[in-house]
Amino acid sequence: MAAEAEYLKYKDPKQPLNVRIKDLMSRMTLQEKIGQMTQIDRTVASADVINKYFIGSVLSGGGSVPKKEASAEDWINMVNDFQKGALSTRLGIPMIYGIDAVHGHNNVYKATIFPHNVGLGATRDPALVKKIGEATALEVRATGIPYVFAPCIAVCRDPRWGRCYESYSEDHSVVQAMTQIIPGLQGQIPTNSRKGVPFVAGKKKVAACAKHYVGDGGTTEGINENNTVINRHGLLSIHMPGYYNSIINGVSTVMISYSSWNGIKMHANRDLITGFLKNTLRFRGFVISDWQGIDRITSPPHANYTYSIVTGINAGIDMIMVPYNYTEFIDGLTSLVKNKFIAMSRIDDAVKRILRVKFVMGLFESPLADNTLVDQLGSQEHRELAREAVRKSLVLLKNGEDADTPLLPLPKKASKILVAGSHADNLGYQCGGWTIEWQGLSGNNITSGTTILSAIKNTVDKDTKVVYKENPDLEYVKSNDFSYAIVVVGEHPYAETFGDSLNLTIPDPGPKTITNVCGGVKCVVVVISGRPVVIQPYLDTIEALVAAWLPGTEGQGVADVLFGDYGFTGKLSRTWFKTVDQLPMNVGDSHYDPLYPFGFGLTTKPNKVVVFEMAKIPIFMVGFLLLNCWVALADAEYLKYKDPKQPLNVRIKDLINRMTLEEKIGQMVQIDRTVASANAINKYFIGSVLSGGGSVPKKQASAEDWINMVNDFQKGALSTRLGIPMIYGIDAVHGHNNVYKATIFPHNIGMGATRDPELVKKIGEATALEVRATGIPYVDPRWGRCYESYSEDPTLVQAMTEIIPGLQGQIPANSRKGVPFVAGKKNVAACAKHYVGDGGTTKGINENNTVIDRHGLLSIHMPGYYNSIIKGVSTVMVSFSSWNGVKMHANRELVTGFLKNTLRFRGFVISDWQGIDRITSPPHANYTYSILTGITTGIDMIMVPFNYTEFIDGLTSLVKHNFIPTSRIDDAVRRILRVKFMMGLFENPLADYSLVNQLGRQEHRDLAREAVRRSLVLLKNGQYAHKPLLPLPKKASKILVAGSHADNLGYQCGGWTIDWQGLSGNNLTTGTTILSAIKNTVDKDTKVVYKENPDLEYVKSNDFSYAIVVVGEHPYAETFGDSLNLTIPDPGPQTITNVCGGVKCVVVVISGRPVVIQPYLDTIEALVAAWLPGTEGQGVADVLFGDYGFTGKLPRTWFKTVDQLPMNVGDSHYDPLYPFGFGLTTKPNKLRGEEEKKETMAKFLNLLVGLMLLTCCVSITEAEYLKYKDPKQPLNIRIKDLMKRMTLEEKIGQMVQIERTVASADVIKNYFIGSVLSGGGSVPKVNATAEDWVDMVNELQKGALSTRLGIPLIYGIDAVHGHNNVYKATIFPHNVGLGATRDPALVRKIGEATALEVRATGIPYAFAPCIAVCRDPRWGRCYESYSEDHRIVQAMTEIIPGLQGEIPANSPKGVPYVAPGKTKVAACAKHFVGDGGTIKGINENNTVIDRHGLLSIHMPAYDNSIIKGVATVMVSYSSLNGVKMHANRDLVTGFLKKTLRFRGFVISDYQGIDRITYPPHANYTYSVLAGVNAGIDMVMIPFTYKEFIDDLTSLVKNNFVPMSRINDAVKRILRVKFVMGLFENPLADYSLVNQIGTQEHRELAREAVRKSLVLLKNGEDADKPLIPLPKKASKILVAGSHADNLGFQCGGWTITWQGQGGNNITKGTTILSAIKNTVDKDTKVVHKENPDLEYVKSNNFSYAIVVVGEEPYAETKGDSKNLTISHNGYDTIKNVCGGIKCVVVVISGRPLVMQPYVESIDALVAAWLPGTEGQGVADVLFGDYGFTGKLPRTWFKTVDQLPMNVGDSHYDPLFPFGFGLTTKPVN
Repeated sequence: MAAEAEYLKYKDPKQPLNVRIKDLMSRMTLQEKIGQMTQIDRTVASADVINKYFIGSVLSGGGSVPKKEASAEDWINMVNDFQKGALSTRLGIPMIYGIDAVHGHNNVYKATIFPHNVGLGATRDPALVKKIGEATALEVRATGIPYVFAPCIAVCRDPRWGRCYESYSEDHSVVQAMTQIIPGLQGQIPTNSRKGVPFVAGKKKVAACAKHYVGDGGTTEGINENNTVINRHGLLSIHMPGYYNSIINGVSTVMISYSSWNGIKMHANRDLITGFLKNTLRFRGFVISDWQGIDRITSPPHANYTYSIVTGINAGIDMIMVPYNYTEFIDGLTSLVKNKFIAMSRIDDAVKRILRVKFVMGLFESPLADNTLVDQLGSQEHRELAREAVRKSLVLLKNGEDADTPLLPLPKKASKILVAGSHADNLGYQCGGWTIEWQGLSGNNITSGTTILSAIKNTVDKDTKVVYKENPDLEYVKSNDFSYAIVVVGEHPYAETFGDSLNLTIPDPGPKTITNVCGGVKCVVVVISGRPVVIQPYLDTIEALVAAWLPGTEGQGVADVLFGDYGFTGKLSRTWFKTVDQLPMNVGDSHYDPLYPFGFGLTTKPNKVVVFEMAKIPIFMVGFLLLNCWVALADAEYLKYKDPKQPLNVRIKDLINRMTLEEKIGQMVQIDRTVASANAINKYFIGSVLSGGGSVPKKQASAEDWINMVNDFQKGALSTRLGIPMIYGIDAVHGHNNVYKATIFPHNIGMGATRDPELVKKIGEATALEVRATGIPYVDPRWGRCYESYSEDPTLVQAMTEIIPGLQGQIPANSRKGVPFVAGKKNVAACAKHYVGDGGTTKGINENNTVIDRHGLLSIHMPGYYNSIIKGVSTVMVSFSSWNGVKMHANRELVTGFLKNTLRFRGFVISDWQGIDRITSPPHANYTYSILTGITTGIDMIMVPFNYTEFIDGLTSLVKHNFIPTSRIDDAVRRILRVKFMMGLFENPLADYSLVNQLGRQEHRDLAREAVRRSLVLLKNGQYAHKPLLPLPKKASKILVAGSHADNLGYQCGGWTIDWQGLSGNNLTTGTTILSAIKNTVDKDTKVVYKENPDLEYVKSNDFSYAIVVVGEHPYAETFGDSLNLTIPDPGPQTITNVCGGVKCVVVVISGRPVVIQPYLDTIEALVAAWLPGTEGQGVADVLFGDYGFTGKLPRTWFKTVDQLPMNVGDSHYDPLYPFGFGLTTKPNKLRGEEEKKETMAKFLNLLVGLMLLTCCVSITEAEYLKYKDPKQPLNIRIKDLMKRMTLEEKIGQMVQIERTVASADVIKNYFIGSVLSGGGSVPKVNATAEDWVDMVNELQKGALSTRLGIPLIYGIDAVHGHNNVYKATIFPHNVGLGATRDPALVRKIGEATALEVRATGIPYAFAPCIAVCRDPRWGRCYESYSEDHRIVQAMTEIIPGLQGEIPANSPKGVPYVAPGKTKVAACAKHFVGDGGTIKGINENNTVIDRHGLLSIHMPAYDNSIIKGVATVMVSYSSLNGVKMHANRDLVTGFLKKTLRFRGFVISDYQGIDRITYPPHANYTYSVLAGVNAGIDMVMIPFTYKEFIDDLTSLVKNNFVPMSRINDAVKRILRVKFVMGLFENPLADYSLVNQIGTQEHRELAREAVRKSLVLLKNGEDADKPLIPLPKKASKILVAGSHADNLGFQCGGWTITWQGQGGNNITKGTTILSAIKNTVDKDTKVVHKENPDLEYVKSNNFSYAIVVVGEEPYAETKGDSKNLTISHNGYDTIKNVCGGIKCVVVVISGRPLVMQPYVESIDALVAAWLPGTEGQGVADVLFGDYGFTGKLPRTWFKTVDQLPMNVGDSHYDPLFPFGFGLTTKPVN
């Protein structure tokens, strides 16, 4: 009675929704919650079942009905009966009934059947689709059902897919528009609703379900439930957008797809379900599986249902459509929750979501249906709506042989017409699949409706005779004098997989019907199909062709349009192919060649127009008058945007508020000067004009000519209503290169060779002045095409971004990152381009595809953009190229997601020349699509440059039709205006002549000459170093200058000079050729002879002192410069051969890149790379003749042969002719001595002053209070105080870990070394005692304490199964054995014991535990892994609190913890991450896995470790998807440090950074840079510490590694040292030395051995076990190589790295000794390692114990392809077990090949690598303890099965994961 009186908040509709949910959840049991998550089919449902199991939902599968031709009342009664079962439960939670309603209420007799979605897509009418949703909701509610599995928002990309008709279109924008069906079904979501919250309006509405999430329409070859292979960008931009709209529209549920994405089943894809759908899109409804969806996670389905449940639920699925085996599901899920495989929080999240939808639906208030809506089923109003939909869906593909003689509309009045075809009079065919039955039906009795034949008869004149013959022959047609014929043919009904088709043909006799009928009379063919079908072969005979799709019950709509009562308006919602060989083919594809393109559709006008709507003219007039009034007011208004005193954002906001759409779009347009005029700019509000390459006001135009032109254009802009100035842009890639007499600097490749950012900055300043001299305020520096690129090295490109402050001015110190900056009228806005990856295309083909992973893109191609943005670059231009197949102009992820959002770039993004046109192939094939894609990608300004009216019209239409939101337009315009305001264009829009004298001024030419000098790279200088040819003597009798490039200014300047492709000759501009420069430089008495291409005889006969040959490439730009051979053009090679074969010569190569030179090298005395030096050729002569020295260094690798390409520094095949960075040097002939002396003296004085200050400083510091030494200070204050005192040298020292063999107190003191280690087997001396270790560690520590700041070092050692390097230490079982114990508490105790033994030797830091998840036992480190199952590995991280101590409860996650005192050690979780998943188990190999797999398999243990306060994490040698983990910034910094919030330090593995390159240490500077920038804090060097310190110091000083990165690393290292108490107790003592190998620890190890043993076989049957063995026997045999070998028993990482054989390696008990210790004293134990069969049989043994296994190994030496037992082990097994009952004990680090021998073995035990305490084996064999161990990994049958892990589709083990027989101990 008390309960009855209780107030239940959840039943009170006045309570807020969340309060109701919370109240109900608090009352629910686990059983009730799981019941809510279960959906069952009506065929197995009953009120009792629902009551008993608390079932949350029931459904009707396709065709599952209460009875045949059931009425609405029948449905209501059934649903209410089920509902009463739910209401009778303890809490009375209503169930939700669901049904497919995919084109109307399609399961129900007499319901209205609307056209399938493919037809609705052709209507392009979202408002119509919304009405269909409203009608469908009413009909579904009429049957008492409140929930529909609709809409399907798949984007079908291949019509071969059997569900293609369920998709509205191949174009996501059409699909998005059609999500208006959701507010039709559910009701219009209130305007103030939160995004993602479900909404259902009332009892006339139903909950909708967006399906199938996600990518179901993109499967390979259109195969249903197959794999969708697409990158994330493609998934999000094609298949995901429909879900964005659905969620915004308040969709209640989302159904998961059967398909996979890149190999991952969607039902198992936690990343996309929980990560993206729930977290990113903030969807708050519930996620439902498809029919038996989780069963199909495995192959075959239901193969491992427990795995399917755990995976599906943990992926984020809330309700499971079971639909039959609900008890199995409920039991399985209950068990998984109770055993903590599924968290209770996951169950609560699911149930909360389900209840939210039920409350929103009003089910708690109105759970039972009534009969009030039954008349809505198939109402006439709905049928009229369906008829309208049919009319609008029809697409007219052909209408007569030409436009002048159309066949349609057909005349209603005719003597006799023929109707033919299988589909003309078949209502089932007309409706298609998902109608009454799942697969659809044939015939006219399936439901109520009108066939097309009936519709035709209803429509034609009463006197017109309609003859129907399904498949007439040609003779019949010809002989009957028909006026015309209508042929209706198509596909038979199908659904899902049954509809998959590889040929897409019309079924017979359809093609024959077409041929016969259309061959005899004029005909219209109406195709009834769910997709385009093969029609091209019949097209010539067809007069008119109509795509009618699957129109549903209302065939009258077809006749309405055929006969002209209404016109054709439909447009193809998908491409109609010519042949199936073209598929998949979608709009925008490069091979796009359709029969009828997407969007195609002829139109006809109706025969009579019914209504005219008037009143437009008066409205227009009123509008016109109002506009005039507004303009008058505006003239007098204060315009904030014109006031320079207003803040920038205020000005922008004010101006945008005043702008019309037309004005905004105009701002986004950039046109070429050749089509520009003041009138055009005024009329279209053009925002920008440009000069394409070589586009000039007139030939040899002066600065004044340019100014006049620019100002004329500007006046057009200023005369617009708002007077927004236009911005004029021009390429200025090596000076103001389009302009006559401008200074032409060396191209970027030469600038890269200078290595001088300051010089480049000065060039930027000079270029800005020359550009402004012509009235132009906007230019670009370039990063693309090879001579336009500074280097192959991203760090060099980054450094050269100093050109940006040169062009724009130095950005103020307090500026926000990403905000553009232009200093004033002497500066220009710059443009960083081409974003991004243009320099990495395949084979260097311009505009091609760059294939590289994200890490490579961000670390190689992106860094220049980081620097550019930091320096305030105003604009960024997008590249023509693609990244992994996605056009950059269409890459929203990188343009908006990364550039704008991540890098926070606030300037504007501009396309390249006709860049959006090239989104499609061929360019401009679908310009509307290109505009849509480019703008939504995030491009703000489009370089049109000619067809600007088409662009403006197209973009305007897309905005007005809501394909592009106004917010995207506003963002673009805001960015453009921001740049224009920053440039000062509103204050100074017009240029004047004040700077015209800057063009080509001498100061700039001198600067260019300096740049030339410093860009030259000397590659060879004489045959011997002591006999150089250079510098050349100026005084000589006669010298020869030869070569095509010696006297050609155009060749010298290269492409992008005056003309786009460059020019040849000396008259193109002003400058000095190299020949002229030589003549200017040599002595007046030296005769200079120039002959372009002399023959050998001429050279030999002329007695030249020496020769200078200048040859190279001809000018080119962009694609015209692509070259597969990279040879010097003829006659260059011949010139070299002739000249250098006859006289000593220097060859000067003029080129934009390295070229083939190796074949001529032997004849060349000296070789100079001069690149493309520009106009100032005098700089070449300055260096050749020794006025200045050679200093340039190669900015890119010089190859030997083109076959080596691509080849960049660090590549595994790196074998250059001249390596990156190479460059010989020479000294100038005379030094400017006095200047040098002054400079030296100044340096000396500075040093002296510094030393004096330092001395004072040290004195003060000694007396100073040092906070960092005060343990009472908070940790962060101690770190901060110490950090501020540290020099760079001291900081870098802390980051260094060296090997004890190279360490000494002096080394540590001199280099401030932060850490020392013992590599595997590195010990103070053989059999060293604990005291020896303590003494050694302390000696090294004293070196650290004697440094200026006294920072203690940290000593580290591997302790992977006990203190394994130390003599007499306890050696525990390796991790694989501990995984078999399934005992985290035991493992924790092992951690505690290990910590004590390690501390006993004075060492505070252990490189343990290894938390790898070994997925392939062929891996040589598999024994270091606890299991193939991440959950076991996670559980075993309990070793960390054992090693470090229990972290306090209130500790923040990620902060390292080591318990106070000297009994704990800092631990190290290793090896981060994925090391256990490498291909074929090859050590240090590549792990190929998607992010979901990585995070769900290999990452979880790191999360646990961090929660437990692990102090350090070690990085793996392996790679992830091709990216070395030591270089993986995304995972090390991005995920480990940022996402997991790890606050300890990250350490490399032994020589780990060396292995970033292949071979290791090939480019150590790069390795240092990549490793440290990836986020590695401490580097295990271990020997080359000086090289590391020098390199890192240099990288920091040259800004390649930021100081913030060093500070972060050191802060983390110090945090760990402080936490460890090293500052208070740096030195060890002998107080713990007695802890080494204590009896207590050995007993613990013995217990671990016992629990780790796994019994795999015990007798031939359960009734006759062999084990436990009797202790009392007459005589027993012990055999095998491992029975009496302590080293073999311990395995690798024992005393030495690889381990070793023998019994003297340390203290312990062999298995043989253990057996002898255990058996009865009268039992004779005979040991024979490998007895023969005869011996065994003849000795009358009671039984035998065979102990065999693997020899010790570690790491790569343990990699094995065959996994066999060593030392004749199999022979031993055969001989012994063939002669007597035997137990075989396998000593190994992993499963081995055992299947061939299992039958002969009586009992089989996996003992793993048990360590020193072999007594534990005997304890269990003889029954003192029982077997309890379970396999931690799958035991395979044959190695061919590998890799094979639990849950794999091919899982067929010898012994499965988790297997293990048990025995009871013998009392």
